[in-house]
Amino acid sequence: ATVGGRWSAWSASRPARKPAADPPAPQRDPKKASTSLRRATVAALSGLGADRRLVVILGGEGKGQDFSPLAAPVVAGDPAVRISHVSKRFGTGPVVLDDISLDIERGKLTTLLGPSGCGKTTLLRCIAGFYDCDGGRVLFDQDDMTHVPTHHRDIGMVFQDYALFPDKSAFDNVAYGLHARKIPKVELRERVNAALDKVGLAHLTDRYPAQMSGGQRQRVALARALVIRPRVLLMD
Repeated sequence: ATVGGRWSAWSASRPARKPAADPPAPQRDPKKASTSLRRATVAALSGLGADRRLVVILGGEGKGQDFSPLAAPVVAGDPAVRISHVSKRFGTGPVVLDDISLDIERGKLTTLLGPSGCGKTTLLRCIAGFYDCDGGRVLFDQDDMTHVPTHHRDIGMVFQDYALFPDKSAFDNVAYGLHARKIPKVELRERVNAALDKVGLAHLTDRYPAQMSGGQRQRVALARALVIRPRVLLMD
């Protein structure tokens, strides 16, 4: 799906503080890092093919990665996610989302493509519940989620800036959502280790964000979103 136009969009940025004692993250070739991240993402998502509940929505500029081989067979029936006439503007600024409607089928991977500032992040945040829609509705399996708090929507999200806790290790960052859900310790450890292994970071469980490369931090964020077994996965 394409979100057209060049509307203004706002997204929060929360730079992490680096402890003075931490060594700098290793420098990596951007092309190699991108390839490594794609392989890890493919490996993580391919293990979810049998989960017909999961819907994956990605936002990106320009040419997106080809995730089509990972899409699960479509299950007939109503769309798993329906965005109906959603609109959003911030204060008296320009309209960011103008009457956006989109049906996303169960088991599908859907990509929102468009230039910077066209509203991709804003739409993802409306689906997640971080932003209130000015108009329209967001439905999951015909359940109206428009006014449901984010923590009750059963979604996982990978943020643009990763939003990792700088004072927590990779393991503790991934485990955060499971702690909030009061998952038993033995199951929690098994699920976190499995998620980190799936994205190729089983050997970095004790490392902190400031000690990891950008690609490694993004993979931690992906593992954190997947480990809770979300109903809808949003990747910005």
